[in-house]
Amino acid sequence: MPRVCWLAVDIPGIVLFAGTVTGLLVFLSGLASPRWWLAGIALVLGATLIIWERHAHQPLIDVRMLGRNRPLQRTYVRQLIVGLGTYTALYGTSQWMEQSAGLGPSVVGLVLLPLSGVSIVIARVVSARGWVRIPLALAGAALILTAVMMMAITHDSGIPVIVGMTLLFGFCNGFSGFANQAALYVQTSSGDIAVASGLFRTFSYIGAIFSASLISLTFGQAARDSGFHTLAWVIGGIGIAVLLLTVLDKSIPSIANAGAT
Repeated sequence: MPRVCWLAVDIPGIVLFAGTVTGLLVFLSGLASPRWWLAGIALVLGATLIIWERHAHQPLIDVRMLGRNRPLQRTYVRQLIVGLGTYTALYGTSQWMEQSAGLGPSVVGLVLLPLSGVSIVIARVVSARGWVRIPLALAGAALILTAVMMMAITHDSGIPVIVGMTLLFGFCNGFSGFANQAALYVQTSSGDIAVASGLFRTFSYIGAIFSASLISLTFGQAARDSGFHTLAWVIGGIGIAVLLLTVLDKSIPSIANAGAT
């Protein structure tokens, strides 16, 4: 059996990266009562990670490449805020339907079921055609429309109206899923794709975890219409950010193979 060459494994980089991400995620999961010392630890570990990776012989993360690759940086930010907006809408709506609209868990599950089907169909169409730029812009627009509908909905609104709203963030998920990944592949060399893909998922998880804290801060003790409408403003702002990050980023190709070299 081949022997593992431990010198080719960036053990310090792995430990520092794990510590940075863990500290950040735990901090973000408790923003209602923030533990600032965790943010400080994550910041120190993150700075140490960057310094170490700049001089490591076989770095876990090529921070020099990442620092030069501005389009990839923007893709990571876009993925984070798309995840933040989608999961904020999904988890926030679920909590509001139970606590304010008075729907049981089974009914909530049935209300949310169509969005999964919409996401799958849209993702299939987008991936089959290799579209990148237009779906990313539509993802931002879908979040904005979600926010508009949320502002008009109250606990007395009918289930068909609520289903229509949830379909919109199903559209966002379907449009953004393939398109952001395709942008990543176009913007990353073959030698860096494994680590770049891992970081891509990390940014998604950060957005998802941050959404739970955002919902907690917005709703407080219970999910009422007022908190739901406040959440709509937040989701609308996220949608605008996604749209601007797409429209203003000229490095995003129209289709996946347009940026291939």
